[in-house]
Amino acid sequence: MKYILLLVISIALTIFPLNAQNIDFTNVYQNHPTIPKGILEAVSWTNTHMNNIDESYQESCTGMPLPYGVMGVFENGADWFIENGKLIAQISGISVEDQKLSVQLQLEAYAFAFEYFYNQYSEQPFERRLYSTLKALTNIEENDNVDAYAIDSQIYDILNTFNNNSFANTHNYPEQDLDLAIAFGEANFQVLSSPNVLIKSTGIETAEGVSFIPNELTNRVTTIWNPAASCNYSSRGGTAISAITIHTVQGSYSSCINWFKNCAAQVSAHYVLRSSDGQITYMVDETNKAWHVGSENPYTIGFEHEGWVEQDGWYTSALYNASAELVKDICTRRNLNRKRAAYYPWTKSTYYNQSGIPGSCNIIKGHQHYPNQTHNDPGIRWNWEHFDNLINDNVPTTTITNTSGTIYDSGGATGNYSNDERKRWLIAPTGAAKVSLTFTSFNTENTWDYLYIYNGSNTSAPLIGKYTGTSSPGTVTGTSGKLYLLFKSECATTQAGWAANISIVPSAPVDDTSPTTDVAFSGNWQTDDFTVTYTDADEPGGSGVKKSFYQVLEYNGHNWYSNRDNGFFADNFDSTDLAYFWTNTLGSWGTSNNYLHQSDEGNGNTNINAPLNQSLSNQYLYTWSMKISGSGTNRRAGLHIFSDDPTQTERGNCYLIFFRVDANLPENQPNKEVQIYKIVNNALTLVKQEDYTINANTWYNYAARYDRITGELAVYVNDNLVMSWTDPSPIATGNAISFRSGNCILDANNIKAYRSRFPSNTITVGPAATNDIRYQNSDPSTPAGRVKSMVVDNAGNLSAVAYKDVNVDWTPPQNLIVNDGIGADIDTTNSTTLQANWGTVNDPHSDVSSYELAIGTTPGGDDIYAWSGNNLGLNTSIAYVLTNPIYEQIYYISIKATNNAGLTATASSDGQRLVESTSGIEQDNIQKVVMYPNPSSKEISFENINGEMKLLLYDMNGKLIQESSISTTNNVINIERLSSGSYNVILKSNTQFIVKRLIKE
Repeated sequence: MKYILLLVISIALTIFPLNAQNIDFTNVYQNHPTIPKGILEAVSWTNTHMNNIDESYQESCTGMPLPYGVMGVFENGADWFIENGKLIAQISGISVEDQKLSVQLQLEAYAFAFEYFYNQYSEQPFERRLYSTLKALTNIEENDNVDAYAIDSQIYDILNTFNNNSFANTHNYPEQDLDLAIAFGEANFQVLSSPNVLIKSTGIETAEGVSFIPNELTNRVTTIWNPAASCNYSSRGGTAISAITIHTVQGSYSSCINWFKNCAAQVSAHYVLRSSDGQITYMVDETNKAWHVGSENPYTIGFEHEGWVEQDGWYTSALYNASAELVKDICTRRNLNRKRAAYYPWTKSTYYNQSGIPGSCNIIKGHQHYPNQTHNDPGIRWNWEHFDNLINDNVPTTTITNTSGTIYDSGGATGNYSNDERKRWLIAPTGAAKVSLTFTSFNTENTWDYLYIYNGSNTSAPLIGKYTGTSSPGTVTGTSGKLYLLFKSECATTQAGWAANISIVPSAPVDDTSPTTDVAFSGNWQTDDFTVTYTDADEPGGSGVKKSFYQVLEYNGHNWYSNRDNGFFADNFDSTDLAYFWTNTLGSWGTSNNYLHQSDEGNGNTNINAPLNQSLSNQYLYTWSMKISGSGTNRRAGLHIFSDDPTQTERGNCYLIFFRVDANLPENQPNKEVQIYKIVNNALTLVKQEDYTINANTWYNYAARYDRITGELAVYVNDNLVMSWTDPSPIATGNAISFRSGNCILDANNIKAYRSRFPSNTITVGPAATNDIRYQNSDPSTPAGRVKSMVVDNAGNLSAVAYKDVNVDWTPPQNLIVNDGIGADIDTTNSTTLQANWGTVNDPHSDVSSYELAIGTTPGGDDIYAWSGNNLGLNTSIAYVLTNPIYEQIYYISIKATNNAGLTATASSDGQRLVESTSGIEQDNIQKVVMYPNPSSKEISFENINGEMKLLLYDMNGKLIQESSISTTNNVINIERLSSGSYNVILKSNTQFIVKRLIKE
């Protein structure tokens, strides 16, 4: 027997979309808690891509019966498939008819049956337990080795999907780390995961010779079998092979393989291809006639591709690549012209029975393109232009680097192009920012010959247009500085082709120099709101400053933090405990060696979050350092920004900047990567990733810059721009950020958040919660604030951080009390040298810088000695000689204390009366009056009053506050209405008086 060796390699990251029907699996798992979360989604995705199969779906071109519902189970097995839908109905008590009425009932019924079998296999290892349960629910009856292989292929696809981390993240269940060799056995796992499989009369094996062993883990004896039932194919009768037919199964890969064993089917195909990974099963030898396209069977080879023509997502990159490799192999061996594929833009929606095209010129085409057919597979979702590019990928590209000149088709300036052409040109002029082609002539065979023009360097770039006939492209421009041209002609009729002139817009010089920024404001001390001016610049001839950012920090006496309500964030993790604003939602988070530390390697989605207002500026810049370590093989970590609900598993609506340190992950990611995810309604979607080496146990400095207006999100590693992505529907607000780790040890440090700004702005100062700096200096040498600045240029270069510390003191000196005399306060003196002292003034923030003195005949007055600090310095006592003393005059000494912030406090003594002799005064009755309590908050009383006395109450600025009389029967004064502070109380009796100091609490 002849068979072929197929080398089909497809390494791709599958990005799973959300389920098409918005199916809610939550209640099902709540009702059946023993079922592993995610396995039901994997079954539904594998069988139907989460689509509800109903009567509106067309039947398969192979006659294979349709399943029903989102789980893809069978009510009618056509006497071949197990009618597992009826089995599920019997176990669950939910009839097939009721299941068809409700997707939720379909899920509930399947869950009942799954749980029923799953509990029976509780002694088996987890992987084998899943295998046994899924096998009990299969629709494929096991009669021979092909059936066993089909069953295992079905289960492999389900478990491989369940094990896929991207699928787990998309559908919000814990990431798995299954060893599928435990489920299938090592040999069978190699066969099931092989890029291609050969089904021969001697058995099933990979191209490397590894054989499939039916029921390997149950030690049953291997039997020998034939591939597709011989009743389903026949001899070609000598007809030469000249065409290849592309089909869609309208069902699963495993079911199709099994169906071709059914003699009642009366159908077969030479090859069956799996959607998820492109695995190929060889069912009918090419020398025989498979029954797949009716009257056209004798000269065709048939490919059945897993999937449904009505659904998106089945025609994966892996499937296209595998199918194209198979086509190329057949064409090489059988001398078929692979340039005669039906590549036309209209191919997918054209049916031969309706239009008579495409004709015999095209030998690689779909079931729908042959005469006498009633089916429309592979349908409108099969990308024929892409498939043709894969088949004809050996066409060399002609690169043109001229900055001007004319290009022509292959016929040159005067000749026609040829038939069966695949020609490629890359227009990449040296030093071009943009390149344009202006077509001066254009003529190709209308409908059949096409010129494709792409804005970039290959066919993966955005398509500008496809042109046929005499509809000229006119002028087309490559904004990337490159244009890619692909020309395809079919087997008959040529035309003059085209001519186009090249022109360019030169590129600006490469800017790889970081911009600069500086911070400036006036004054060494700030007592109120102040203005900061920034100087931002890029190098001469550079790309120019694109955006500027600032951050305000405040020091609370222990740590540097920021006002998160004002859109700033800062934590250096210098405390032994986590800062009060962090919430540990999931994981083992704490601080260690002045780092944020997460030590739970078993958790796939840890969560620590903090509030941050992210709605105040158009752009935000986040910077942090991070190290990923641990012993796992799928270690990852990152930062959520713009979260609106950090308590949810995916943080509600937000973005995730994610970093992976391990290669060869279960989702077949080829390298270590930097990734951007967008989360909408707590559902995670990977939107962009770049290969970038992030080593374990290594500190990196990370940054992310987000524009909430345009949606641009840029990611930096060690100040290098790694990638950017623009969200067409940007998230406009967020109230939290969150660190996240998966199966690793995470250390993080120095998390900062900046806001975009103008060239100058106002920094608010004061104790109010709304201010930027809400603390004063803890001492004169420790600043209370810091203003930082960063900028980015149009080339994406980040500046270094510029900053300036802010000294803050909004409080004047406190506790300034002036006593007459050299010690305790006196009221009279017989010396013409006035003395006073005021002790230590309290000013912890900026300290006292100077004192000033005034002497007057009223409190605060300076009629004796005008305000002056001459020769006073920081002395806390004075002696002043009266040049014109007046006896019986009261002299008041006032002191003004000024701190380094320029704030002042003023206080006056209660006065000292200059007398000639003290002997008579000391015996005077007025000296015996006692005032109490002092200090007081409500009232004061007087004792030892002799007769009636006049009472005068002054504040320390000399203002008369109250005037009244006291006596032996009226000796209580209410002071509740007075403000807290110091006051002078003067008692007069005839010509005698006394001054007492009152402190109001």
